Amino acid sequence: MEEEWLVQGQALIWEHILAFANSMALKCVVELGIADIIDQNGGPMTLHQIAAQLPTPSPDLHCLRRIMRVLVHKRVFAQHQPTGNSGEPTFGLTPTSRWLVKDGELTLAPMVLMHNHLAVLAPWHCFSRCAMEGGVAFEKAHAGVDLWGYCSLDPEFGKLFNSAMACNTKLVTKAIIDEYKDGFRQLSSLVDVGGGVGTAIGAIVKAYPHITGINLDLPHVVETAPDYEGVTHVGGDMFAEIPKADAVFMKWILHDWDDENCLRILKQCRKAIPEETGKLIIVDAVLQPNEEGAWADTRMVFDLVMMAHTSGGRERTEMEWKDLLEEGGFNRYNIISLPSLPEEEKGREMEEEWLVQGQALIWEHILAFATSFALKCVVELGIADIIDQNGGPMTLHQMAAQLPTPSPDLHCLRRIMRVLVHKRVFAQHQPTGNSGEPTFGLTPASRWLVKDGELTLAPMVLMYIHPSFLAPWHCFGRCVMEGGVAFEKAHAGINLWGHCSRDPGFGKLFNSAMACNTKVVTKAIIDEYTDGFRQLSSLVDVGCGVGTAIGAIVKAYPHITGINLDLPNVVETAPDYEGVTHVGGNMFGEIPEADAVFMKWILHDWDDENCLRILKQCRKAIPEETGKLIIVDAVLQPNEEGAWSDTRMVFDLAMMAHTSGGRERTEMEWKNVLAEGGFNRYNIISLPSFPSLIEAFPN
Repeated sequence: MEEEWLVQGQALIWEHILAFANSMALKCVVELGIADIIDQNGGPMTLHQIAAQLPTPSPDLHCLRRIMRVLVHKRVFAQHQPTGNSGEPTFGLTPTSRWLVKDGELTLAPMVLMHNHLAVLAPWHCFSRCAMEGGVAFEKAHAGVDLWGYCSLDPEFGKLFNSAMACNTKLVTKAIIDEYKDGFRQLSSLVDVGGGVGTAIGAIVKAYPHITGINLDLPHVVETAPDYEGVTHVGGDMFAEIPKADAVFMKWILHDWDDENCLRILKQCRKAIPEETGKLIIVDAVLQPNEEGAWADTRMVFDLVMMAHTSGGRERTEMEWKDLLEEGGFNRYNIISLPSLPEEEKGREMEEEWLVQGQALIWEHILAFATSFALKCVVELGIADIIDQNGGPMTLHQMAAQLPTPSPDLHCLRRIMRVLVHKRVFAQHQPTGNSGEPTFGLTPASRWLVKDGELTLAPMVLMYIHPSFLAPWHCFGRCVMEGGVAFEKAHAGINLWGHCSRDPGFGKLFNSAMACNTKVVTKAIIDEYTDGFRQLSSLVDVGCGVGTAIGAIVKAYPHITGINLDLPNVVETAPDYEGVTHVGGNMFGEIPEADAVFMKWILHDWDDENCLRILKQCRKAIPEETGKLIIVDAVLQPNEEGAWSDTRMVFDLAMMAHTSGGRERTEMEWKNVLAEGGFNRYNIISLPSFPSLIEAFPN
């Protein structure tokens, strides 16, 4: 049972490592306007039809197809097979992708672009520094400049930020107006604190014209505010004085501030409203740590968004709200759930699916990257190692005491751990009788983050979330429009191998990540392919690097004579393994003869044309009657459901991001390339990891 749990833990860690890919794929299709093209067409379209509407003479259809395949798998778009399976499939909108139509009345397209902008993602790389030394992540990432300052320095980004805020304000304000009818009908005056240019209060007063509206914000903000009938704009400071009214309205204000500043605001609110009949209306998230549902992930992750972009901002649990409100002079409160859609959208046949699978799913994908960054943070801090060395669960204070810093930021660490407990990476144990601190322990997932563990994926976490490795994903839109290699576009024409040479620190991390994954997968191969190896007397490993895999195989099956083939400069540094001969050469030129050829993660690095060149050399190297080719690579199943289905599908985008022509293949694509390369028979053997083992035999 323990081994099964570890496999499930490995699958979960891989899913979180690559979670950012969902966000990047979404960003790409919004940049390209794919949802708009389908919407304007009035119905599903083939890939060729979609590409014909892009403003480019030569779009890369292969690149676009792979991105759409992932987003169909993620239920963002729908794929429709042609009648009789002849002709091209078509792609249509779903309740999810309708939220990506830029000109739609309700759109989240600007939110996709804003949250996945390089400048907005940069602070997430600073979480471990924040946990170690305190401070504001955004300012650490941008040389001391805060979010508002950055908007001023980069007007184009400022415009995007304002557009994102406006689209979400429009959506939420409609929901508030529809849901809070009785509350608004009781008021004769309402002051919107921090209301910007008055969009929300203007809409409320328009819907409830008996209300006298006041919009309070900083003087330079309200100077640019348009006129709204029944609304007065007031320039001022919510920390100093708030205009008097029957009620104070604050939408997404208190989550921008720490408790101390919130109390200053709440005390001004308290002065502004009548003692007996006054009330405060707050629109903000309420976290429920054990919540299950469509919005659970988004609410929890949004707290990390606040940590990334604000100084002290946070989302709060109900208990945290209760304590804060009481201290600010508000002893009674009600929490009213808001619908995700305005009233006029209700009653449609697809309402529930739109609500749960549409808007909620888009938000989940917009912020999918957050889990990857939280994982990176705890690996950098060595949290799993600290708990492992302790021999059991620890309190947050105990963990923080083991960090190499005199003043760790416990509040920051607590919020990151809360998200990773929610994501099932760590376990949280409540103290007996609920007195004292909770403790945090390892799970089958977080055991893969222990750096000194026999099997670890910690270097993989750090490599995939490294800025150099993430940068190419931002170039997917350009790749569709003009072709080319994403990694080279992101790195001034330098490919992955060149970047490893130019940046030795990154090169060392890359090699460490490859080595740890080789160790994990090789163990699975040795354990699962027992009969296959027992039939062999010799085996050549093509492209094995310094011989780690073939060395382990020969050690487990010493009757096999092993040959390790790689480039001369690679095998020169290879250590000796008993029973293994290192050969410097080129797999495109000649492969040493053996009973079988073994290739692990080789063919997925190459396009079909180069794969055929390699396969033809493999064919020459093995006996006609008894020879075989052993391939370890992913086999995509587009409709697959299971622990590894997401990782396999997303890994194809990783190949697109980092290689020239590399790709993961479906079984049909493997069948075709193998047959053309001289291998008409094959078996696919599942491994307890995301690659599969393919046995292929000569004609």
